[in-house]
Amino acid sequence: MLRVNLLPWRQQLRQQRVQKWRVILMIALGLLLLISVIGHVWLFRLIAHQQSRNQWLERANQDSELQIQQQKRVMSANQQLAAKIVELQSVKKHHAEEFFVFSELASLANKDILLRKCVLRGSVFNVDGKAKSNQALTRFLQALDDSVWFHEPRLSVIKQLAANTDAGDSGDFSLTVKIGKL
Repeated sequence: MLRVNLLPWRQQLRQQRVQKWRVILMIALGLLLLISVIGHVWLFRLIAHQQSRNQWLERANQDSELQIQQQKRVMSANQQLAAKIVELQSVKKHHAEEFFVFSELASLANKDILLRKCVLRGSVFNVDGKAKSNQALTRFLQALDDSVWFHEPRLSVIKQLAANTDAGDSGDFSLTVKIGKL
């Protein structure tokens, strides 16, 4: 009978299978390594893209903040200008009235009245001056009372230089009068 040696054949087959498994395992490990490298590269690109988008958003936010600050400065300047315009309009309105008040006061003071100090506090006008006689002061007070611009004149102080007043002597006076149209 023939003797067939099956052992080396089995051993060769086993070595071929082991070789095949090693090749398959190496290919699988290579594919796994390739997939993980591709995954890492893809993730790093996604992260880099997201970081660039975040940087763009941060720059856009900074630009927006600058624009908001500029807008606030412009609005503040506009409010200040509007307040100045209102103030100037008020001054312009009262300027004409003040001119007429002083003009009226100067026209009411005759040659016997010398006005030294005129102070306007709100709607009350304080006037200090000298009068040559009591009659001149009385005429001045009556003229103030009859005026369109002035009302309620009140004489607060009268000082005479001497009991016997000559024609050249004068007395100091102080009066308050309310202004009607301011």
